[in-house]
Parts: sequence; structure tokens; C-alpha cells
Amino acid sequence: MSLLCWDQFLLSCSLDQTIKVWVATENGNLGVTYTHNEEYGMLNLRGMHDLESKPVFLCACNDNYVRLYELPSFSEG
Repeated sequence: MSLLCWDQFLLSCSLDQTIKVWVATENGNLGVTYTHNEEYGMLNLRGMHDLESKPVFLCACNDNYVRLYELPSFSEG
């Protein structure tokens, strides 16, 4: 499992095959705002900006691949 606090996003990934985007609620707790399902579990996340300064993140997956996603759409790059 990995947790990434980056830009305005809080992302988590785990071997349960999900990537979750979390936001702060009005009462100060965290709530899941989006869940992205993958075929394989995720081991680690890293965020960065692409050449156009758009937020993207890399996800190391349990199938020995690294996937690149654009935020907030989760389209695979």
C-alpha cells in the first residue's frame, strides 16, 4: 500500500486493486471522492507534472508494470 499527498490530491493504492482519491470533508474528516479499479494490486505511487504542467502519477503494479495516469481523469498515458 502507498499513500501520496501531492498537489491538491490525496491518493492511496493497495493490493485490493484500487486507487482512491480522498478529500477533506466539512467536518475535517477524509472521504473517498473517487475509486479507480485495476486488474492487479498496486504497490507504490509517485506524482509529478508532465511537460504541459498537468498533474500525472506513476503507479507500480503487482503485475511488474508501471502505469502512468493523468489527473483528474485517470486516463492512462
